[in-house]
Amino acid sequence: MINTLRQSFQIGAAVTGNTLIYWCQRLPLVGKLFKDRLYAEGSLKDRVCAVAFLLKACTQVLYKALYVCLAIWLPAAVVMETLTPQQRVDAFLWFLLMMSFVGGALIKTAIGDTSAVKYTCVKLMGMPAQEYLPVNGLFSHLMDILYLLPVTALFSALIGFGVLRGLLLAPLWVAAHLIGERVQLWLFDRFGLLTQKKMAYQWVLILLIPLAAYLPPFLQAIPPVGRVVASPLFWAALLGLGALAAHSLFRYRNYPAFARQALPLSEVQLDAKKASNQAQFASVKLRDKDFAGDALQTGKYDRKTGYDYLNAIFFDRHKRLFFLPVCRRLAVVAGAAVLSFGCLLFFPEIARNLGGYLPQSLPLMVFLMYLLSIGDQACRAMFYNCDISLLRYGFYRQKEVILRNFRIRLRRLCGFNLITAGGICLYVLSFGLAAGLNWPPLDILSYCATVLMLAVFFSVHHLFLYYVFQPYTAELDIKNPFYTLLNMVVYIACFVCLKLDSQPAGFAFIVLGATILYTAAALVLIYRWAPKNFRVK
Repeated sequence: MINTLRQSFQIGAAVTGNTLIYWCQRLPLVGKLFKDRLYAEGSLKDRVCAVAFLLKACTQVLYKALYVCLAIWLPAAVVMETLTPQQRVDAFLWFLLMMSFVGGALIKTAIGDTSAVKYTCVKLMGMPAQEYLPVNGLFSHLMDILYLLPVTALFSALIGFGVLRGLLLAPLWVAAHLIGERVQLWLFDRFGLLTQKKMAYQWVLILLIPLAAYLPPFLQAIPPVGRVVASPLFWAALLGLGALAAHSLFRYRNYPAFARQALPLSEVQLDAKKASNQAQFASVKLRDKDFAGDALQTGKYDRKTGYDYLNAIFFDRHKRLFFLPVCRRLAVVAGAAVLSFGCLLFFPEIARNLGGYLPQSLPLMVFLMYLLSIGDQACRAMFYNCDISLLRYGFYRQKEVILRNFRIRLRRLCGFNLITAGGICLYVLSFGLAAGLNWPPLDILSYCATVLMLAVFFSVHHLFLYYVFQPYTAELDIKNPFYTLLNMVVYIACFVCLKLDSQPAGFAFIVLGATILYTAAALVLIYRWAPKNFRVK
């Protein structure tokens, strides 16, 4: 075990050092100072790797602190105003158990993770997968304990769970992830399923786990998990199961087959950010069947001319890229409706509490409509399948043309997002009436108008950022920091809306004003800045 770790560190140091030297040689002015002989300096690479390891450790602590703050502590803070001290602890621990102990353990795996160093060790250097994968995975989890200790202690103290108990949460967290590793190896043996490669599996968990985590506390139905987690019996059981899982990882015999599928050459990318950016365009590529049947028949648009004709053909030939995401979102709404009406039949008291929350749920709808908008994917489809080619011509970058295309595309995108918004309004109204909610007609009208205006707002938002900043390059990278920053600002603003408490009528006027002002500002800024920035980079 020690020898395997030492060899993997040496290989990792070589890969890290060589990569750093390669990029330093390409720096302006000082690049010539980094000579090729540095590639042979093994001791230098070891020191560089040690520094990189320390920086990574600090980064991991900050990353885990940010995750616990945003995904666990902040949601607990949203609901804690009306809770007793014990209920606050229960809410925090419930979020932690569902999001990290269950969700994190089933979604993420250290053994099946793909990296350049792991590929180099197992596939290129010939280190036995039977030895390398469990040792590397266990070491990764042990390091997670060190990263998590200050984080869990800090937030446990803030929530009132205690520093000492918070320190114990770190090994319990890792024990749950070790159990998750063994479960995922069982899934591979039983079904040949590599969970990190199956997007359907990932998305089901990504949708269900937050729902199971956040819904009970917001409905004032917090499971009393505080006493359970504080129990020595729970600690002993989870730590014992984690130890058994770690032991089982070393006794597992199918690592060679697992490595063949988990470490393909096509997925080993030295530039992970670039690979991630390019992977976002995979969902907007056309397929052969998109050109089958009447997809190429343009006679039905003979009455249109100019850019109306161009966009009509574009949206018709790429309708799968726009209608399919909308259908998926409607399917989620339909699933929520089935669960809600099922709850109404079998758990009427809980359903009535949920129905009573609906009039005050508009702040939550801001966040949900941001997530459900197809604006980001629509802009990627426009760039990849249309603009990346036409932007090479000067006429396509003229102010009048840009503004004309913006207005046409805005109408189309609003139409798609309004379908989703309409489905949400129908679900909320039908469930509210079925649950016996006494909802004044003016408030119903204000609620539905707000949801519909949010669909328009986020349509304007994504198109505005696309036209003013145009973040995509010819190599399909995202290289505009202002685009990312403004998207993050809007995301944070939507999240902060969860803290608001407003009546539907007042909130509707706020959203209406924001939509009108944002649309007007977008048109002005697009007319002024898009001709300069809306181009292929």
